[in-house]
Amino acid sequence: MALPETASAACTVSAVSGSLGTQSSYSVQTGGAARTKIGAGFTCSGALITLVSSNSANATMTTTNQFKLKRAGSSDAIQYAVSADPGGTLPFSNNSTVNYMSSSTLALLGILDQGNFAPSIYILPQSGANVSAGTYTDTMRIDWVWSVCHGVNVLGICILSENGTGTALVTLTMIVSADCRISVQPISFGSAALVDQFTEKSGSFAVDCTKDSTFSISVTNGNSGASTPWRKMSNGSGGTLDYNIYWADGHTIWNAAAPVVGAAPGIGAAVPGQNYLFKARINPAQIAPPAGHYTDLVSVLVMF
Repeated sequence: MALPETASAACTVSAVSGSLGTQSSYSVQTGGAARTKIGAGFTCSGALITLVSSNSANATMTTTNQFKLKRAGSSDAIQYAVSADPGGTLPFSNNSTVNYMSSSTLALLGILDQGNFAPSIYILPQSGANVSAGTYTDTMRIDWVWSVCHGVNVLGICILSENGTGTALVTLTMIVSADCRISVQPISFGSAALVDQFTEKSGSFAVDCTKDSTFSISVTNGNSGASTPWRKMSNGSGGTLDYNIYWADGHTIWNAAAPVVGAAPGIGAAVPGQNYLFKARINPAQIAPPAGHYTDLVSVLVMF
């Protein structure tokens, strides 16, 4: 009768680096970051793996930051979930264990290709984190304990087995980029028979940006390509109507040469709440253009 033997080491454990990519701070806050697949640091290859009920590949997980991505020197953190499968039905928690070689797990994941076995983990950042821009990291420790059969006799008894333990360190990294939100409303001067009968209009642009980020706001020149001394509205038939948009002081033309600096750093509000006042005025001294409907298109730019 053949005695059980120990196979030459076919399973190995190694360190893994996993990138969760670059995500807008608002995408992180609203849960827009996608689930990411990363190697779990354990592979078996080069020898046939025989399916027997005694096979096991147990992964026990802990993390440095308790399943949170953190930025050095900051209290900001992004909670994330880890699972053995893309659907999240085999979740990991602190010190929890998943047996990747259980029959149910193998059936769910379909990852055993006879002599090749390379399980993965799936990382999903959770919504709700209002964080500043920067690089966020965490290190997962996965302790592996395995018992793998590489051959059976005619009675189906494993005669060539491999047992081992090892620790894989998985470094996770996410880069959070700054972003801004802005809300603007059309400016309407209404109608008048004479150009000097148009009244000055007041309004505001609502802005907010990623937590702790600085920004400035400018207004483009419009379709005429110039903002000084006047921007121009057009009736589409060659007629133009001079107008301009000014800072709240009513004198400084608001354009790329004279941006308004944010009064305070962003707070990451999903609905922008910092209001920046402007005034808009039609040139009362211009020669009256033909009657008609005059429009222009300008963009409000937030630079950060």
